[in-house]
Amino acid sequence: MTGMSRESLALPGVFIRQAFLKWTAYRTAFWVDVFSRLLQIYVMYTVWSLLYKEKPSAFGALSFEQVFGYAVVGILLGAILSLDEGPHIRIAERVRTGMIAVELMKPISFVRLVALESFGDLAIRVALYAAIPYLFALIVFRIPVPQTPGQAALFLTSLVLSTVVQFFAHFLFGLISFYTLDLVGFQFAYWAMVRFFSGQWIPIYMYPEALKPFLYALPFQAMFATPQSIYVGQLHGWAATMAILIQGIWALVLGGAALWAWRRLQRHVVIQGG
Repeated sequence: MTGMSRESLALPGVFIRQAFLKWTAYRTAFWVDVFSRLLQIYVMYTVWSLLYKEKPSAFGALSFEQVFGYAVVGILLGAILSLDEGPHIRIAERVRTGMIAVELMKPISFVRLVALESFGDLAIRVALYAAIPYLFALIVFRIPVPQTPGQAALFLTSLVLSTVVQFFAHFLFGLISFYTLDLVGFQFAYWAMVRFFSGQWIPIYMYPEALKPFLYALPFQAMFATPQSIYVGQLHGWAATMAILIQGIWALVLGGAALWAWRRLQRHVVIQGG
């Protein structure tokens, strides 16, 4: 194995270590964040149990355990795929501080650098911010788990693709900062759009019929609704496979759009820098 290949293999570990040091530097903030996830799960249980008792027919063929499990997975995915951290925040910060010019001179591709930083954060968030609330939901509320190894494999595949789709969507959003120098104002609108259109809190099948084709035509459902629906068994078999295929298509489309937009903006930055 060459030195270059060994260095490439070591890079993810370096970024995971950096992310661990960052997220555990303030222990009080860490435990407050974890506690907030536990509180969200409790509140979601209270809300959905009341709604389910009031009108169970509105939830279709899903049991209350599946409905609540869907909501819990949405909370955990929100902890893992945070809208408050990610490539869009990193890009905006570098543009605002002028560090983007320094990043362009580094021997590593800027897209790859941001991807590795995001991967490090993702690994730590799974290990710290999602594992504890997930165990809490399993033990206290007995949320359902994938019933078969095949369902678990489909969920994990969908989860990986959802992280890819979200990374490129956030990356594209972050490129706005090259024109605005910041994402303040835009970020709240983007946050609200992702939450509403992705089906993270409310399953898409419960939305009005006139709105469903519009939601399924957007990439946001590939971020949250697809893995959540597969986890609780709402999507299974061929339907789950097709949903994962759609996720893959969105990953390719958004990835191609992000790389194309970055190449154009990179030339713009070089020209502006003289």
